[in-house]
Amino acid sequence: MFPTFHEACISYILIAWMVGISVWCLYDKALFFILCFFPHDFFRKQQRYTLLTSPFIHISWRHLTINIFCLLTFLSEDEYMIKDDFGPFNGSILMIVMISSFAFIPVWAEGYLKRHDPNYLSAGASAMVFAGLMFYFFYLPMEELQFSFSVLHISYYYELGFLCFVVLTLLWLFRIGPAARTHWFGALTGLAMATLVSIF
Repeated sequence: MFPTFHEACISYILIAWMVGISVWCLYDKALFFILCFFPHDFFRKQQRYTLLTSPFIHISWRHLTINIFCLLTFLSEDEYMIKDDFGPFNGSILMIVMISSFAFIPVWAEGYLKRHDPNYLSAGASAMVFAGLMFYFFYLPMEELQFSFSVLHISYYYELGFLCFVVLTLLWLFRIGPAARTHWFGALTGLAMATLVSIF
């Protein structure tokens, strides 16, 4: 069951905005190419705004649908946990910082590595999805995240999180999937943010 709007309003507003602008771009390819991220141009001080716009547009309906479902599942739960621990106001501020980190850090990192490739472009919230997923697995104290998955002899969510991180690492190292490294950067950002927030 998803959190109520009051419990995760930032996530739901963000997702609604993402759906709206993505659908618009799916029908208007000129706008899509204006908003997507070209590292080759960005790191030459052109189209700097695209770092902020590219995570919110998507290449296809399938891309959009999968990401929206995952964000509804994990990002809203992240916000619910944060507000429960830090209160509505402080939790909202922290959630905005987290979402900004989830959306922009992985895109910038991948873009920096691709800055010499004039044909590379980036669009979509997949990195944000994996950041939210890792935060969900690792944020709460590990002993409170117990469940049962006997097939792999996994008893805690953090174990499942480590398994996901290992899989993402292997996908990146073996270059399986066009965005594997971006997803890995997203997962690393979520893991780092979970660690930092847990400390405080």
